[in-house]
Amino acid sequence: MEPNLMPVQSWLLAMGFRPAEGNAALWHKDYDIRGSYRIAAELTADGTSMGRIDYGPDIRSGRSTAGIEGRKEHLVQLECVNRLLETGYAPRHIELAPYGRKNADLDICVRDASGAGFLLIDCRSWGKPYNHALQALVQNDYKKDQLFHYYLLDTNVQYVVVYTSAPDGDGGLKYNTGIVAMAPLRGCDDPGEMYERWDKLFQSKGLFGEDAEPYRVRFTGIKQAELKPLERADVEESDGTLFNTFAEILRRHVVSDKNNAYNVIFNLILCKIVDEDHVRRPDEEMAFQWKADETDEDVLERLSRLYRTGVTAYLGITLADFADSLLDDELQRVGGASSDAAAGIKALFRRFKLYKSHEFAFKEILDERTFRDNARIVKAVVKLLERFRFKEPSKLPLLGDFFERLLNIGVKQEAGQFFTPIPIAAYNCMAIPFEAIVARKIAAGESSFLPYTIDYACGSGHFLTEALERIGRLVEACRPEELQTQAQRDRLAKWRSADGWAREFVYGIEKDFRLVKTSKVACFLHGDGGANVLYADGLAGFDSPTFHGRLRTNEPTADHPRFDVLIANPPYSVENFKYTMKDGARCFELFAHVTDKSDNIECLFIERAKQLLVPGGFAAIILPSSLLLNQGIHQKARELLLKYFRIVGIVEFGNQTFAATGQRTVNLHLERRADHEWRQAAEAARALLDTLAGTDEAHAQLSSLDGLQDIYAAYCAAAHPDRTPDACLTALTDEASREREAVRLMYFMLAWDQPVVIAHSREGDEEKLFLGYEHSDRKKYEGIHPYPHTADKKIVSVLHDELQVDHPDKISTYMYANFLRRPLPPVSERLAKHLHVRPLHEMLDLASEDFKARVFIDSLDNMYTRVTAYELVTLADSSVAEVLDHLRKPVKKSNRTSGAYPYYGASGKAGLIDAYLFDEDLVLIGEDGAKWGEYEHTAYAISGKSWVNNHAHVIRVNKERLLEAYLVAVFNRLDFSYLKRRPNGGKLLKSELTAIKFPLPPLELQRAIAAGMDRAPAGPMRYEALDRLLGLTGTETIRG
Repeated sequence: MEPNLMPVQSWLLAMGFRPAEGNAALWHKDYDIRGSYRIAAELTADGTSMGRIDYGPDIRSGRSTAGIEGRKEHLVQLECVNRLLETGYAPRHIELAPYGRKNADLDICVRDASGAGFLLIDCRSWGKPYNHALQALVQNDYKKDQLFHYYLLDTNVQYVVVYTSAPDGDGGLKYNTGIVAMAPLRGCDDPGEMYERWDKLFQSKGLFGEDAEPYRVRFTGIKQAELKPLERADVEESDGTLFNTFAEILRRHVVSDKNNAYNVIFNLILCKIVDEDHVRRPDEEMAFQWKADETDEDVLERLSRLYRTGVTAYLGITLADFADSLLDDELQRVGGASSDAAAGIKALFRRFKLYKSHEFAFKEILDERTFRDNARIVKAVVKLLERFRFKEPSKLPLLGDFFERLLNIGVKQEAGQFFTPIPIAAYNCMAIPFEAIVARKIAAGESSFLPYTIDYACGSGHFLTEALERIGRLVEACRPEELQTQAQRDRLAKWRSADGWAREFVYGIEKDFRLVKTSKVACFLHGDGGANVLYADGLAGFDSPTFHGRLRTNEPTADHPRFDVLIANPPYSVENFKYTMKDGARCFELFAHVTDKSDNIECLFIERAKQLLVPGGFAAIILPSSLLLNQGIHQKARELLLKYFRIVGIVEFGNQTFAATGQRTVNLHLERRADHEWRQAAEAARALLDTLAGTDEAHAQLSSLDGLQDIYAAYCAAAHPDRTPDACLTALTDEASREREAVRLMYFMLAWDQPVVIAHSREGDEEKLFLGYEHSDRKKYEGIHPYPHTADKKIVSVLHDELQVDHPDKISTYMYANFLRRPLPPVSERLAKHLHVRPLHEMLDLASEDFKARVFIDSLDNMYTRVTAYELVTLADSSVAEVLDHLRKPVKKSNRTSGAYPYYGASGKAGLIDAYLFDEDLVLIGEDGAKWGEYEHTAYAISGKSWVNNHAHVIRVNKERLLEAYLVAVFNRLDFSYLKRRPNGGKLLKSELTAIKFPLPPLELQRAIAAGMDRAPAGPMRYEALDRLLGLTGTETIRG
């Protein structure tokens, strides 16, 4: 038994007991039942536990009530007896522990006036014990003490009951009953036979309550006032809870299509929300319930009406339907609706509608039998949900937990859908400075001063629900005296009343209808179902009839900047999406770069973000990490990003962030620029080049170019590290080269001195610690769980704090500050291995021969830049080395004829071939698929006749300045492991390779380093000579 979790006095006071005069340990209560009847309870000496209960002379007991200290189920038993007496049952008809079965006792038997058994009651503690008792019956668990065994000792019993109660926190007591009527099970000889005949459903109302009568159990309808809030015990991970009971219903009825099943339960939840939304009076019966005397047809028709009402009212969709009144009119027209024939036609019409309706079809309905089979499943689910309250004016975390568990295993993720875990959605909302938007609008006197927020691919609705909570806290915190106008104060008062603000300010778009319903349900469960969830394509034209409100415009237009905040995880890798877009060419510049085989739909969502946000608007978008580096339409999307957005921050997620995919992703934090900014940068770049080149036309603009010469010097150092600024200009020999240089310079100007906060989740356990959660697909524990496990099951992430926007140890703090262009605080010790800040202009591939606007979020931590004793050089210096990548050539293994010449790749010899490309000493450095770790063989030397494929860079050194062995040692000392986090295993681009600086000591010292390394054992200690002779010892640690 569980220990008493509440002071025993709380129970006794709530039941109406009072302490005796002069004896605080003795409590009693008198009942007016044909005279006075008293029950007394004696407390232990310390007054915290029950010591003994005297149930009076008429209530018989088969066990002693002494020595029950701390046994909470005896309090539940006492409370149940109290409730029986208050309902009107006679004490002489109540018997405690009437039967014994091994070591377990039945708690209460109630007999009728004739002495025959009427009720058998099993009293259990609140929460898990009660749920487990119900589950023991449903699962026919013979190993557990259960009521059906006791029933067979007295088959006259009319009802068996599992009962529980507990203090409600407000000075009263709450209770639950699971009632089984035994009339349908008469004649069964054993629990197994009873189990087979039983429908596995419990009635929750009928024994107690305002309209209850003694010796008469009536299963009356549930009223609004009787709905109960969900509690932790109803949703935690154990048998008998809401989710696991639903899963057990599916297993028991052999429902194989889980994806459809969870779609149906979302439909039923929608029905329940509609019902709660429309029932106004506390004494009004709920429509969402299945009463004992109702037919399948009656309930399913009522549910269908609720569903259609919800789809129309909440989603703006009118479902095709034929009302009975239309049939009556048509029958009247053809001869009268009152005839027997008309009645038969109406019955057939009703059956046809129910059999062909799919919104509640857990199984395919083919005939009468399959209709009844499916109705039994619907009934079980309705009975499971009917007694709970689903709609509240504030967030319901426990219902949200139930919803998440349904979502995690019930909704198949496909066509680029990777549902965003709530912690990731919450992080994005905490990183965005909603407060600044509100403050700016208030200062400007705007009456609609909340942020207009949109998720244009809302999926399961997590971004919407987190935005609702985030903005909701701002509404509650807003003080009327701080507002500027009376209109603002009036709006605030309105938003805090029944007319919520979400209907005006929050929009979601989703093209999958089941997810539209899912998102809408999520909004209701998180406290505000008023948010707009549109059944539409997030990439449709703004004049689409599927758009409404702030999204809709009557005139075709590419840009529609109406939103302050955009948060989304749009789909990616969607095959053949081009053929699903009606207005792609009209609506998107990037559509011209979409091929017939393109699956990069995320690029169009980037452009849609540009179209939706107002200048100064904020965005947080999750995209595949390949977007930052790939060519083709990805390059065009990057160019659009750099032109129209300030990149505030980037979080790189590993493959454990999302459940259904191992795709690496990046979370971009963006601020929308004004359209003219990139054009001004383009004009300035061209004017600067013309001016520095001395053209007459540009001299007039010199006055507007103050400071740009310094920017140009910095640009040349980044884009052409082997040239002086004058040499850069000299290289521009024609208009085409000048135009290419102007474009490159424009992007540099846009990125100049722009800090970007970069965070990495790392890998393995470090990634899970970073996220604060891990995924599980273990049966009954599906979904995300705290990592490491916490007693309160709370997820603690490095990413964000739930309430504090300036927490020093959270990534969101740095993003928030950078959005507002505030000085960034020093990186805390806890974040040091995850977070750093880089200027955006250093992240661009400016040094590439062919500029592709690549954005590198990782870079080499080059310890050689700290060497001061020797000249630092790069492989771009032709006096040091020559890169021969243009001479290498790949040959498929199937096309290679074995020969005498080695065939080299990224990490060494990959085979033999019958021809050669080179006949000399060379150094090969891996380009992709290489060993990237520190001290690994990223570089190696070869000599003689050889063939090199395109997975290794080919270096010919100038032996008068550089030794092959030294170059190999220098590059193998570097740690290139950051490349592993890039798409497809990473690639060391030629532009990156030739930009790496390394010290060039005299040849004698190079030989000494090589000789020292040859004498040392393999491993990190091999590089001791290199570190010592270059002066790195003491600043770099040799790890062995």
